[in-house]
Amino acid sequence: MASTFFGLTIAGSGLSTYQASINTTANNISNVKTKGYSRQEALLNAAEAIRVNAKYGMSGSGVETTAINQIRDMYYDIKYWNNNTKLGEYQTKYEYMQQIETAFKDDDTIKGFSSIFSDMYSALEDLETNPSDESYRNQFISYSASFANYFKETYQTLINMQEDCNMVIFAQVQKINEIAEEISLLNQQINVVELQSTKANELRDKRALLIDQLSEIVPVEVEESKAINTKYPDMDTGATNYTVKINGHVLVSNERFNKLEAVAREYKNNLMDADGLYDVYWDDSTSLNLASPVMSGQLKALYDVRDGNNKENFSGDIKEIVDDGTISKVTVSNPSMDSVEELNLPPEGKIRLGNKYSEFAMNDDGTFTFTLNSKVENPAKYDGQHVSVGEAVGFMGVPYYMAQMNEFIRGFARNFNEVHSKGQDLNGDPAGNFFTGLHKVTGEDFNLDEGVSSWSDSYYSITAENFTVATELFEHPELMSTSSDASKGDEFKDILLELIQFEDQTKIYRGGTAKTFLETVLSDIAIDTNKVKNFTSNYTNISNVITNQRMSISGVDEDDEALALIQYQNAYNLSSRMVQCMSEIYKRLILETGV
Repeated sequence: MASTFFGLTIAGSGLSTYQASINTTANNISNVKTKGYSRQEALLNAAEAIRVNAKYGMSGSGVETTAINQIRDMYYDIKYWNNNTKLGEYQTKYEYMQQIETAFKDDDTIKGFSSIFSDMYSALEDLETNPSDESYRNQFISYSASFANYFKETYQTLINMQEDCNMVIFAQVQKINEIAEEISLLNQQINVVELQSTKANELRDKRALLIDQLSEIVPVEVEESKAINTKYPDMDTGATNYTVKINGHVLVSNERFNKLEAVAREYKNNLMDADGLYDVYWDDSTSLNLASPVMSGQLKALYDVRDGNNKENFSGDIKEIVDDGTISKVTVSNPSMDSVEELNLPPEGKIRLGNKYSEFAMNDDGTFTFTLNSKVENPAKYDGQHVSVGEAVGFMGVPYYMAQMNEFIRGFARNFNEVHSKGQDLNGDPAGNFFTGLHKVTGEDFNLDEGVSSWSDSYYSITAENFTVATELFEHPELMSTSSDASKGDEFKDILLELIQFEDQTKIYRGGTAKTFLETVLSDIAIDTNKVKNFTSNYTNISNVITNQRMSISGVDEDDEALALIQYQNAYNLSSRMVQCMSEIYKRLILETGV
């Protein structure tokens, strides 16, 4: 038989249970604007009934709160993380593509290539009116110097962007490590709490928010499973195993985490790369492989912008490997780059045999020979193997646009110099090169008369960084060539007329003339910018849909919580009224029916 005071016990269970529900609702309301917070709900169950010595057999014993659950759907979390990775990638690419677009901009606000090129050729046409006049010559030389400076300034803008991407990559690697460490600590804290049969809801929210942040940087895979007691497999320990992976590689496993490290490259992948660009490795020296097509997120975007060469890196087939006893020389046939103008090879670097080369040469038969720093063991096994220098990164990033500028400059300088050097200066002597490059160390002009046999003095050495007008022309404008025979006087200006026609007739860059250079580059930029813009817009829309679905389940709705608060308040008041009622019954029972 139940106790005489059993009714008071039942009413008391209602008070304590609905107090817990009210507190849970208050917690939801107070966190309505807290980022990453998931709505919580008190789970109410009828308390276990007790057997009584009566016909009805069992008597209910009230209500109890069995758990305070976090309302969250892992399905929408995974959808959000996957989309967030893509959104982070394309948002970052779009930001940098806008910067590249600005670097080549030419309109009323910024004087760019077309305006400067037009000014240079207008000065050349002015010179046609009086070829021997020193002031006209100085004017053209000055505009030509501005033309060369345009490429230097654009190069500097791009190299600054590349260095900025590089530093952000370093910062993102540190951020990943910090997030990994924090998740490992939260895993430990969550298990400590939940081993005591209590839900660590707030800690789980913090962990999920960290995964949200991580998913923007790199693609994540999250696995959670119940921890098994090997001696008693059927026993619920309350603990869980929680694992976070990046492209299949474990970042966090319960309380342990693996670190990433940004390691500066010893050699450049592309000719114009900034020094000390970072590659990312796990702490076991395994590469994170940012070039992988399955990689995405902000880190991938930064890598693509920093290293993107539209897959136009040097590659070819090994023709032969010659060993001289201490080092080996590798000859590569079918090269992907077969002209000096488009060559983007660093002077020394790493060829994909795992070997470093100290120099290379372009042979008369179109093959390339690389002089390695070491000896190749068992060279026969490499016969016909495809090799490359640097990474083939399928995005038009900074290295791609640097390479396009170099290709244009070399083609333009070569063709302009060939015409200019056919003539004579005002002294009747053979004219030299008009455009050249400056040695970074000596500050002297390159000697381009040696063709391509010496890389240090070839058109390959002319880049956007060092492109210039020959130094002697600034001091001696009379050395500029306007005719092939100075003795025929000012009226004979065949070289000058040929240079003027050179503006829009000679094909020098990707099947177009010098005048169409900017149109071609801007076309490339527009294609990539529109592409990443559209992807950004699409993934933003998808993110909004997923976020709304996610929040409809785990988010706190103020109206719903207000309604729940009224319901729990009424239930609490009824339980209080029940306590009052039972108190009056017990009072009458004790005071008025006692013997």
